Amino acid sequence: MAGRLLTWRHTRRSLLGAALVIGILPGVAACAGQQEQRSAQSLCARYQQLGASMDALKSVDVGTSSADAIQARADAALVKLDQLQAVSEGQYDTLISTLRSAINDVKQSAVDAGDSFAAARQERQVAVQHLAQNLGPLKQRLDEQCSPRG
Repeated sequence: MAGRLLTWRHTRRSLLGAALVIGILPGVAACAGQQEQRSAQSLCARYQQLGASMDALKSVDVGTSSADAIQARADAALVKLDQLQAVSEGQYDTLISTLRSAINDVKQSAVDAGDSFAAARQERQVAVQHLAQNLGPLKQRLDEQCSPRG
């Protein structure tokens, strides 16, 4: 009799535990789904901010902008790129690294030439074109992820 009582108690505990787990799973799944949605929204918001910063850097007039102005735009773009990388969960690290290098090239072209506009124009123009080319693959991937689903 004592053995049956222990078996019944054990079975009852197991059933209660299973019911509790089954009851909690939908809530955990919902929370995970909400977290994933918040992460995607944060990623897309950071991407929009990076886009504005990149537009400002790509639109720099390499013939008339000062080295300091170009460096300031490059620094702003690097900050936005770091913020994007912080929420990207490693998905775009290679593309981000490539873009970071291109931004640094633009920044370095400004440093190397200083305010000598004639000497700097060609180097800066090449660096900005390189920047636009390296932005393309990241932009394509994030445009796909962040476009409204219809």
